[in-house]
Formats: sequence, structure tokens, C-alpha cells
Amino acid sequence: MDSIVNNDIKILLYRTMYTIRHVEESLIDLFHKKIFPGYLHAYIGQEACAAGVCGYLRSDDYMISNHRARGHLIAKGMQLKPMIAEMLGKKNGISKGRGGEMHAADPSKGILGGNGIVGGGIPISIGYLLSSSSLLPPI
Repeated sequence: MDSIVNNDIKILLYRTMYTIRHVEESLIDLFHKKIFPGYLHAYIGQEACAAGVCGYLRSDDYMISNHRARGHLIAKGMQLKPMIAEMLGKKNGISKGRGGEMHAADPSKGILGGNGIVGGGIPISIGYLLSSSSLLPPI
């Protein structure tokens, strides 16, 4: 049986999973050294979910994540340096250090952020949809 996914896509998905794992391991190390502020919600073991789903999103697709957002952020294309600076609370972070570990956002990439409430992305997504006149059906 022929594979549904060609080798180039498999390599891209693997590279994304590897990058997510490497970032997570690095942040866990910083957390244990007490360099990481606050708490760290690790994404270890979930790399394939982010790579498989976000890897197929278009550049103009929007997404909202949860409190374990880093895998999604990386797979959707957020730049690593500003993302990590954000996780460390630095002013050169993607949200100027105010989003931190759970709330980083990059609307230019279609990443509307994460949140710490289980299921909280659903009303946030609906609110974004309703506030975006380009997405509303004509009356």
C-alpha cells in the first residue's frame, strides 16, 4: 500500500516534532535551574499532535491554544527566539514579556494565544469570529 504522506512531508513533520522536543527539554532545564519564571507546563510527549494538526494549517488560518501551547506555536510558525524570550518574561518576547508561558500570541502568524482555562479557547474563538467583520456572513 502506498503511503498517503510523501517523504518530504514526513521529514517536515519529524523536524517540527524534533524542534518542539528540543525546545521543551531546554525550557525544562531552565526551569530546574530556576531561570524560568513561574511554572512550566511541558509539552513533552505531545509533539506529534501539534506537528500533525498545525503543520497542515494555512498561513491565513487562525488558532487558539491552551495552557500547553508551545508545541502549537512552534508548529504554526512562531519564531523561536521571540517565543522563548516571551516564556522567560523578557521585553523582546513576542508579547513583550506579558504573555509568558501560557498566553503568548502572534496574530501575524494567525496565533491568537493560549489560556489557562480548560475549554477556554472555545468562547475566545467565538468572540474573535464575531468581532471579525470579514468572517461574518452578509446580512
